[in-house]
Amino acid sequence: MVVNTPAEAVAQGVDGKLYVSPRPFISRYVPPISDNDSPALECCASISRSGDLFYVTNRESFEDDGRTWKMVPSSPWGADSPFKVLIFINMGQAYALNQDGYLYGLGIGDELASPPRSQHVYLTRVPIERALDYTAYEYFTDLDESGNPRWSAAASDAAPLDGLRTMAQAAAFYHPGAGRYLFLSGPLETDGTGGLFEAAAPWGPWHLAATFPAGFIPGIIPKDAGADTFYFTAAGGGSVTYNLNIGQIQMSLKHPSTP
Repeated sequence: MVVNTPAEAVAQGVDGKLYVSPRPFISRYVPPISDNDSPALECCASISRSGDLFYVTNRESFEDDGRTWKMVPSSPWGADSPFKVLIFINMGQAYALNQDGYLYGLGIGDELASPPRSQHVYLTRVPIERALDYTAYEYFTDLDESGNPRWSAAASDAAPLDGLRTMAQAAAFYHPGAGRYLFLSGPLETDGTGGLFEAAAPWGPWHLAATFPAGFIPGIIPKDAGADTFYFTAAGGGSVTYNLNIGQIQMSLKHPSTP
């Protein structure tokens, strides 16, 4: 299925759907979609792999040049859902750093808020083996008295994560060197300031660790992350074009034993 305009997307019912491929992910083409039907490039919010399956969430369908993608129908994440753009939290190659058997995703309502504005970020999780079953997803609501997360089967019960925000699509992963979950937002402020957030757990609380000149849509490259570094991609915004841009973030880590 190829979708070329927002009207076609609505007609085909592919807004906020989940896609899965049982084959290695090599390349993809995303049909152009824009609010005014003019050519524009949209990109998937994230891709995650577990076992032999790759999971992608997006608002378009894929033309994959022979590599099969399957749309999982009956998505609960419609036009007004804070999970319409779902950002999987990467946890190492083939999700190997995951400890509890859940696939975690961070949700926002718009890939790029228009007019530009700060967006809350929400959290969902699903047992990895049931990732294609929308009814198996749980949504973070709050923390109990002991600081443990509480979950609901209803997306409408989801509450924003404490301390986490972004203006647009972001990227997240677990950094084994830092022992923290990191969330990279390119457009954090209207002046193009970007931000790096950190937390001990996906449900937070999240803290803004650093800001930097940005204004782009970021993607994190977990491969070859160092003890205190990681690579990222940047596209669009300000002086950054949609050519391939790769940067590296160097962190100054303060471990618990440090005064």
